Amino acid sequence: MWIIFNYFSWALLCISYIFSLTQSVSKYITRSIIMCRLAFGLIIISQTVISFRTFNHHLIAIIIGWACSLILIYLIESSFLKRQYLRFNVWRLFITIILIIVNLIIQTKIDL
Repeated sequence: MWIIFNYFSWALLCISYIFSLTQSVSKYITRSIIMCRLAFGLIIISQTVISFRTFNHHLIAIIIGWACSLILIYLIESSFLKRQYLRFNVWRLFITIILIIVNLIIQTKIDL
């Protein structure tokens, strides 16, 4: 159940992140930021539960997964800041999407 919840949270994060970067109206960007922050909370909750259940078996993968998740939160929040006030860099989007894929691969390894 927590694995499905975790993947659903990652999907929600990806959709709201990409949707917010393609919008030009500030009202829609704010809604997407709220959805991303909700997804952050859901990801942290599900990763915490999964980490407690598999801590003895996959310690290194759990630490790397948490580090990637924290870096992702930083990248997405700074992307929103850059999007609202400055010109957005496409490389930041590319790095964020790659890091999301890496984090999903790590989560899949932990969940198996």
